[in-house]
Amino acid sequence: YDVYYQEANNETRRRFRDGLKESVEMASRAQVTLAMEIMDYPLMNSISKALGYAHYLNNPWFQLYPDIGNLSAWDNDVQMELQAGIGHIVAVHVKDTKPGVFKNVPFGEGVVDFERCFETLKQSGYCGPYLIEMW
Repeated sequence: YDVYYQEANNETRRRFRDGLKESVEMASRAQVTLAMEIMDYPLMNSISKALGYAHYLNNPWFQLYPDIGNLSAWDNDVQMELQAGIGHIVAVHVKDTKPGVFKNVPFGEGVVDFERCFETLKQSGYCGPYLIEMW
């Protein structure tokens, strides 16, 4: 998040970019991968947006950690987003959501098409970890 309780603006986004750049530089010196989760917040609510930061940072130590629940709760083409991130995805966050509802949605009661997401990732060659978030 650039801010959580306050209103976001150009200054908060600039500070976020600057802080992210500094964090990735520190991580790269220690050979630690820094992975950005696709969030429940407009700043980073799609793989496309996260890829913009990946291109801006141009650092192999910055990668993506998509949350398929968060991707599904926004107005994203989830399969296209997952395909766009291939080569940058280092882990996948798994939870269920509803449009605009990011927490406390039991598995099977939301809109996430898990089977299709897993198939897209498999066909794209993804072979990393899946991490489950349960409420």
